[in-house]
Amino acid sequence: MLVRDVSAEQEWQDFGDVARTLISLPLRGDEDILGTVTIFDKFPHKTFFPSSFTTEDLATFEKFLRYAEKAVVNAIAYERNDRLKNLDEETGLPTLKYFQERLLHEISRAKRFQRRLVLMICEVTPRLPMKDFAAVDREEVVIKRVAGVLRSALREYDVVARISDWKFGMILPEAEDGKMSAIPRIKKAIQSEVEEIRKRIKDVRVDLRFGHASYPEDGDDHEKLIFKSNILKL
Repeated sequence: MLVRDVSAEQEWQDFGDVARTLISLPLRGDEDILGTVTIFDKFPHKTFFPSSFTTEDLATFEKFLRYAEKAVVNAIAYERNDRLKNLDEETGLPTLKYFQERLLHEISRAKRFQRRLVLMICEVTPRLPMKDFAAVDREEVVIKRVAGVLRSALREYDVVARISDWKFGMILPEAEDGKMSAIPRIKKAIQSEVEEIRKRIKDVRVDLRFGHASYPEDGDDHEKLIFKSNILKL
């Protein structure tokens, strides 16, 4: 879109105090419009008053934007691929690698702002009859359902990850009431879901164990917190 003179076009007159002339074009991805890019006012060399953009300026800007689109699409694809590498395929949760990096970041942040931090581990072990050939599928159902209830039980800025086949790790930043409310609430949500699983899936038994540690009470670095949180109890 080319607007040669903002003040001369009624629908653009409200922008008269912002710019005299403008070009605005969509920034396109593979299939979607990602946003718009707008340039305002063109100042010829050694002048202080803007002159109007022309159709030649529009064509030049369109060519520039095509190159910019390629760079943006490549950046988005790189970020998406990098994110997928850190996701567990079965549950869609982040993996151990992401969890470890995020834990270091959150501990550093807790130290800087003198806030509390809770680290929680949940171990889920489905137990099915040895002769049950559908056992693997049922185990996957259990893990997926527990992963889903964990996501819904946590706050938006909490972190939950699948850190091994049967373990989930949770980071609760700024948990000022720490062990008094957050942990029992999460435990209750998981236990309720497991009871539902036991009702729906015949002959399944699910063992749950929990562990937790708080910064700074239980340690001031990630190794101490991980060690304490891995002392699992029923």
